[in-house]
Amino acid sequence: MNENAPIMVAIIGAVFLGYMVISCAREDVKQRPEIAKYEAGVAHEYISKGYHRNSWGGWVKDKRVEWVKDK
Repeated sequence: MNENAPIMVAIIGAVFLGYMVISCAREDVKQRPEIAKYEAGVAHEYISKGYHRNSWGGWVKDKRVEWVKDK
């Protein structure tokens, strides 16, 4: 067995991993407009129902909006 085999395997693995990361990033960039349109539609739907985003990114019913509407 060649003494450089582990080094060669590590280099080949690093190149493969880098290729996979780059190809996945390219695919994400291609899908970004569709994802943005979907998220904008969801956000508009929730906001129209009186929700707002909390600090963790979830949707919370905004009690102040209901109070102002009832008044």
